[in-house]
Amino acid sequence: MSDKPKLHDQLAIEDRLLIVGERYNIGLTGKRWPRAEQYVRDDPRQWCEISLRLGAFGTGLSRRTQRDSVGRRKLASLGLCVDHAMNLLPPGEPGEWNYGEARRVVRQLLDLMTIACYSAKVYKCTNGVLSRWAFTRVVLLGRRTAASFGFASVPFFEPVAYEHVIVVPHPSGLNRFWNSPAQVERGRVLVKEWLS
Repeated sequence: MSDKPKLHDQLAIEDRLLIVGERYNIGLTGKRWPRAEQYVRDDPRQWCEISLRLGAFGTGLSRRTQRDSVGRRKLASLGLCVDHAMNLLPPGEPGEWNYGEARRVVRQLLDLMTIACYSAKVYKCTNGVLSRWAFTRVVLLGRRTAASFGFASVPFFEPVAYEHVIVVPHPSGLNRFWNSPAQVERGRVLVKEWLS
């Protein structure tokens, strides 16, 4: 039996939050990462690295544009700061979603996070490449992302995986959750409880 920690053990190394979304907008990665789909298909581990970098550095957008984007403002209204973010899949046609590819990326992502956590605990490694994956909390955006992690039926804002993961409504313009100030306020309160 492996002594590597499972998902629920990946805590308390640092207090770091990772936000995982569905896919990049069309055009954001096409020119910069033309082989993105090939990475997902052939080397999802490398795609995880690329995706985290894209999330951190804004896919070519200026920091101001990132900070002022509608999705980030919606997440900020819940008290979520988007310092570390990634998407499971590269751009595709509107409404298109490939659960098989998304699950393949998730498996690699969880392996990377487990390795980082294990290495940090055993070798006290807290910098360099490994520490980028040592997240203590994970926010999944929307039902499709949640389903790719195996949390398809989890209600929004209900902590799972030993309270280290929550699912929040996707911050798209089509999601009616964001049209209700009362729902957003309830979400903010629940997120605050989860983070405390």
